[in-house]
Parts: sequence; structure tokens; C-alpha cells
Amino acid sequence: MGAYNTIDVAIRAHFFGKRSYGLVQGTSGIFSAPVAFFMPIYFGSIYDSHGSYTNAIALITGIAIAGVIITLILKPPKLPAAVIEKPI
Repeated sequence: MGAYNTIDVAIRAHFFGKRSYGLVQGTSGIFSAPVAFFMPIYFGSIYDSHGSYTNAIALITGIAIAGVIITLILKPPKLPAAVIEKPI
């Protein structure tokens, strides 16, 4: 988790600039907070119904792999000339 937090901050600042960082961070929190809340409930229901965490872990692994692939494919957005900053 520690490396993710460090890399996440650097990637968002590099892609969107320091001025937009707060907006991007807040917007992503709208989506990540409910997932963080419901994931333990989902894992528990999978374990209760199947007696194993295998299906839940397979789903999360697939989502993580998709996220890595998307991250590697992404290119920084084109910023308007007035907003361009030096990378951190």
C-alpha cells in the first residue's frame, strides 16, 4: 500500500498538474470510497456462499491487472497553454 500511495500522488500530479490535483483526487475518491466500503462485504458473501475466497480474489486480481494495463497505455492529457507546468 505504501508504494501505491507514493506513486499515485506522483502520477496524478504529472498527468493533471498541481492545480488540478485536488479535483482529480476528490473525484476519484467518490468512486474509490464506496468500493472500499463494500469490498469486505462482497468478500464475506463470496466466502459464505462458496467456502473460499478464490472467486473474489480472482475478480480483484483481474481488476488490478486491467488497471495496470490501462495505466501503461495512458498518455498525459493535452493541457491548455495557460495551465502547462513543469513536471514534478
